[in-house]
Amino acid sequence: MKCPICETSIKHLIKVINDISVYQCDSCYAAILKNDRESIKENKQWYSFKEYQAEEKRLEKRLKKIAKIIVRYKKKGELLDIGAGFGHLSSILNKLGRFQINLVEPLVKPKYLLDKNITLHKTDYEHFLSKQKFDLVLMVDVIEHFQNPVRNLLRTKKILKKRGYLMIQTPNYKSLMAKICRNWSWWMPQDHKLLFSIRSIKNILETSGFQTVFLMTYEDFHDFKKNLDGNFVGIKNKLLKKLSKGVFLTLFIPIYFLFRQIIWRLGYGGLIFLVAKRYNNNDGK
Repeated sequence: MKCPICETSIKHLIKVINDISVYQCDSCYAAILKNDRESIKENKQWYSFKEYQAEEKRLEKRLKKIAKIIVRYKKKGELLDIGAGFGHLSSILNKLGRFQINLVEPLVKPKYLLDKNITLHKTDYEHFLSKQKFDLVLMVDVIEHFQNPVRNLLRTKKILKKRGYLMIQTPNYKSLMAKICRNWSWWMPQDHKLLFSIRSIKNILETSGFQTVFLMTYEDFHDFKKNLDGNFVGIKNKLLKKLSKGVFLTLFIPIYFLFRQIIWRLGYGGLIFLVAKRYNNNDGK
């Protein structure tokens, strides 16, 4: 099997999840999920607006955090939100800045933007065609779904203005969460094609002609705790499960919060968030 990013032959098996093999490319350090079956959307709840609304406050807090970083780099202009979902992030950005919003979303309606003047492309990014240039391109939890991420990044570079920015968020398979949680939910082997670490996401961006100007790792503690709960699923005795879980969390949570910022700065947060620009960004508009 060849790596879809650097085309190196890969043999380094790092994990098997539900009969799906996960390999690490020892050249570009991406994780490749070998799934010969038809993709199954395990995260169906995110395609139900009712289910999404149940998590709205928590998700909005997370999105506001990254939106405030994004507007440091770009506050207005043409915005392209790839895999926009219900349009939640774009709606927050529109309140913080002044954007002409363009969405690429094949599955759901942009519920948060129904009263706004937007352009919706009801297709996936592989089939999205545009002669328009954009000031800001968003890929939130999207790049890990691409069969050929390099090709899509090269396409993105062509439609990004010279002074434009690309913003990416993606799960970090080298995170502390992934290492200590037995059933890390962001592996999502039936849906994800590949996963990144800091090293591998920087590699693919550089290969595609992008320079990373901001990068951080972080996670929502709710997600971390939910993943930790999975470590105790195998304990059948309810009392033993409760005691084991209670003792572990009592010891772990204070230590986690004490060192969380250090963990994130060292690159072990569950999510990678970054802002990138095209190389040779000094001239033109």
